[in-house]
Amino acid sequence: MQHESFPDVTLAEPNGAEQFTALTSLQRSDDMEEADSKTVSGNGKVIFFTSKNKRFLGFSRLAVVFIALAFLFLLILAIVTSVLITKSVFKDFSSATEPSSPSSSRSSSTFIFGVSYPSCLDQCTTRCRATVMNASDRAIQAIVDTYLDPAFRNEAKAKGDYPDKLRNLLDNITGFRLPRIVTPSLYNLLLKVDVRGKKYEGSVNITVKVEESSKYIVFHRNDIEIDESLVNLASQNSPSRKVVKHFQVPLLNFHVLELDGDLQVGATYTVIIGKYWADLHQDLRGLYLSSYNTSDGVTRDLVASQLQPEDARRLMPCLDEPAMKARFSVSIIYEKGYTALTNMSPKSTISLDEKWKQTDYHITPFMSTYLLAVVVSDFKPRNFTFEDGYELRMWAREDAHSQTEYAMDFAIKAYKFFVDYFGMKDVVTKSDHVAVPDFNHGAMENWGLVVYRETSMLYDRQVSSTRNKFMVTLIVAHEIAHTFALQVVDEMFPIMIQDALTTSHPIFAVIEKPSDIMQNFDGISYQKGMAVLRMMMDFTGTEQFRHALTVYVKKFKFKNADMSQLWDTFSQVIPAANRATLIGDAFTFARADMLSYDVALSMTRYLKKEQSYIPWRAFAHIIKFLRGMLANKAAYVHLE
Repeated sequence: MQHESFPDVTLAEPNGAEQFTALTSLQRSDDMEEADSKTVSGNGKVIFFTSKNKRFLGFSRLAVVFIALAFLFLLILAIVTSVLITKSVFKDFSSATEPSSPSSSRSSSTFIFGVSYPSCLDQCTTRCRATVMNASDRAIQAIVDTYLDPAFRNEAKAKGDYPDKLRNLLDNITGFRLPRIVTPSLYNLLLKVDVRGKKYEGSVNITVKVEESSKYIVFHRNDIEIDESLVNLASQNSPSRKVVKHFQVPLLNFHVLELDGDLQVGATYTVIIGKYWADLHQDLRGLYLSSYNTSDGVTRDLVASQLQPEDARRLMPCLDEPAMKARFSVSIIYEKGYTALTNMSPKSTISLDEKWKQTDYHITPFMSTYLLAVVVSDFKPRNFTFEDGYELRMWAREDAHSQTEYAMDFAIKAYKFFVDYFGMKDVVTKSDHVAVPDFNHGAMENWGLVVYRETSMLYDRQVSSTRNKFMVTLIVAHEIAHTFALQVVDEMFPIMIQDALTTSHPIFAVIEKPSDIMQNFDGISYQKGMAVLRMMMDFTGTEQFRHALTVYVKKFKFKNADMSQLWDTFSQVIPAANRATLIGDAFTFARADMLSYDVALSMTRYLKKEQSYIPWRAFAHIIKFLRGMLANKAAYVHLE
């Protein structure tokens, strides 16, 4: 949208002049004398004039008044026009959910200052701020109106700013997060994996609780097809609802169900997705295809999964965000001659026909979607059972089976250590560790089914280097520690070097969109985080540190937690005298200009939960000192 702009008026004062007026885009009059000139970018030549005729000053003042009045008039006109447009949009608000036809969309437009805009964009941006609908419905309404309107999409493509223009619009409306209309509690997943056919299909029933009244349900899907005729909504004790429309928003991986009425807050429904399917690719994302060659040159295929950070939506339709925790009841249909693994132990296995069999698994604990895992292969296991019945298995292709011995020996020691350290068992009853030929990371800590790149788990005593042995030790320890919500084994000095670089960043980072996630999987997040924990251990003492972590892990087991809750837990466990010392030391460093006062003051935020007198007394002395420092400042005296 273009507006008519007035020329800038720039004041300047060349040497020796008494009175000057800088003008642009005006002709020089006979009663002015040029004194100096200067070229200004974008405005042409700026000429300075002395006044020979004072009547010119009066004319300039009148011109300024006229310009101000004209600007005020245009501003009032814009406000009135916006009000009229808003009323017009609200009037037909109820009919906005229908996708517009190309002809109707192009014929309807809004004129502002003589400039025409597509009505779909005006209505979208206006409606998302309306108060007649709840926040989730307004966001979804805006997405549906904008994304599905052919006129908007065609125009955006023609101008060459698609999908960036749409991405920015949707980002302003909802970000990349799901609306909190429903939260899941259970997934019943039936998955058929056809390794030889390089495809998979399935069905899933998602039990959800309604958190916000709405006529929409939104979930994620990516690169999978859904038979929309087999999508339904079931409820036992709540008003029944039917699916009347389906909308897809590929840019956000959203699938939107529009219902024939609002959902009842607090009610429980089951979203039934009767059939979906997709092809298997060697892209190392979601459920993907891998292969290896045997010693006699035969190529064998297998299927593995990597769902972190946002690829569970490639495995099945789901609410694919870490906070959307749920339990998973999984059944896998696969070819005879293969073994199917997932997070939990098998409950039963039956033969379906000469080619296929089905294994049902125990229900998982509450966990995020990205921790779900599936491997279908012909690998050979190495087994070990602990005294309490906990099963540990290391899987690899048959030719590399002997190379799993070292990983098994170390894993046994690691599990015993962590169980003793925290005084608690693993969150699941077994753990399979699988070395696959192709994997996107070193390893992935899926509960009960840890998947490794072969080089991260296999060790050959006759061939492998000491460095390789160290990396296997480090990665196996790291993945097992994830089960107990920790990251361990790092070196301090390399971390300090990394943190001194301009590319460093805080440990805590706000994630706004999926692309932000992988950007924070770096040495700073891992190693700097470990370094801070190790410094905390040195400060608090080994036993108090262990006690604090144990309290934290048990308190937030199967839940979401943030950084502040970790520090709150430490503040409750660390003795009051130590907490007071920590505050005092921070302000001592600040007074010596070795630490920012912002950092020192931020450390006192936890005091709102402090029940002991000693830390408060230390803080009171600090405040008294700071007040004395500021007392001599003129600004402080004025404020007081």
